[in-house]
Amino acid sequence: MGIFFSDLKRAFISPAFASAFLIHAAVLIKEGQGELYVCLVPLLCTLPYSTAWLDEYKSGSFRMTLVRTGLVRYSLSKFLSCVLSGGAAEALAAVAASLFGVPLPGAAVFFSGALWAAVSAVMSALCDSKYIAYGSPFVFFWFIVIVRERFSSALPDPASWISPSPDVAAYLASATAALGVVYVFILIRRIRRA
Repeated sequence: MGIFFSDLKRAFISPAFASAFLIHAAVLIKEGQGELYVCLVPLLCTLPYSTAWLDEYKSGSFRMTLVRTGLVRYSLSKFLSCVLSGGAAEALAAVAASLFGVPLPGAAVFFSGALWAAVSAVMSALCDSKYIAYGSPFVFFWFIVIVRERFSSALPDPASWISPSPDVAAYLASATAALGVVYVFILIRRIRRA
C-alpha cells in the first residue's frame, strides 16, 4: 500500500492537479455548465497524473520501485492514482463552483473525469507520448459525438456524462474498470519487455 499512497500524494499535491482544479472551477464560475465546460472535462482531467508512468519509464526510475512492489501492484497503483486524481480534479472544481452559486453537476462528474483520465493513461502506456496522452481523450470525445450525430443516436452522448443519473455513473465506472484491466495488461507487457 506504500506505493499507492505515495502515488496519490504525488498526484494530488502537484501543480498539474492545482491547475486542472483552478481552471475548471474558474470556467464553471464564469460560464456555468456550457459547452466550454463540457469540452474541457476530457482535457483537464488528464493533467494530474495520467502520464506518470511514462515519466518514470523514460527516466528509468520505475525499475527501483518494481523491486519493492511487483508488476501488478505497481500498475494498479499508477492507474488508480490517475483515475482518482482526474475524477477528483473535476468533482472538487464543481463543488468549489457550487459555493459561488453554480448548480452542482452531480456525482457523475467524478466518473466522467475518471474515465477520461483512464483513456489518457492507456494512451500514455501505448504511445510513449505525453502529447498523444493529453490530447486523445478530447479526440475520442469528439469522435463519439460525431459518430453519434451522423450514424447512431443509440450511442451515449459524452456531453451528458456529467449528469446526475445513476445509470450514467454506473456506465462510466464500468468503462473505467475495463480500461483499468487494459492498462494493467499493457503496462505489464511493456515492463517485461524493457
